[in-house]
Amino acid sequence: MVRKLLAAMALTAFALVGAGAGPALASVQTTHNPTVDIVSDRTGGGLGPRIGGAISQLAEDNQAQLVKDSIDKAFHLAGQHYNVIMMNLAQHYQEQLNNKVLYANIRWEGIYYGLWVFDDGHFENQGKGGYENWGMVGWFTKNNGVVDFNKP
Repeated sequence: MVRKLLAAMALTAFALVGAGAGPALASVQTTHNPTVDIVSDRTGGGLGPRIGGAISQLAEDNQAQLVKDSIDKAFHLAGQHYNVIMMNLAQHYQEQLNNKVLYANIRWEGIYYGLWVFDDGHFENQGKGGYENWGMVGWFTKNNGVVDFNKP
């Protein structure tokens, strides 16, 4: 009787912490939701709350994916009628964007980004590149850190 009880306990322990549990625990990733503050919304149709709500629901585990998903959400929620750019505000940049219909501050894991939705203009990234620092979608030509946007 004692042997059966010990065997049952051993099988239960193996099932709970057996070989299958190790890889599953190792593959768990921590995701974080960004905080979005709509600073300026000149659309008049509530675009800011829709974009802010969609971006704040993103659960990301890296900066590059946050930028890619944020610009994609903003572009599609704006009806694909505007250009969109997102920039890590710790990097140096210059912007000359026209008809800015929306600007938002996005905070993710202590990193602050700016998100612009606009018609056309010029943007220079004078800092680091890569999707972890900036991304854009729309109608543009890009030469290294210099982007010229056209109206759709």
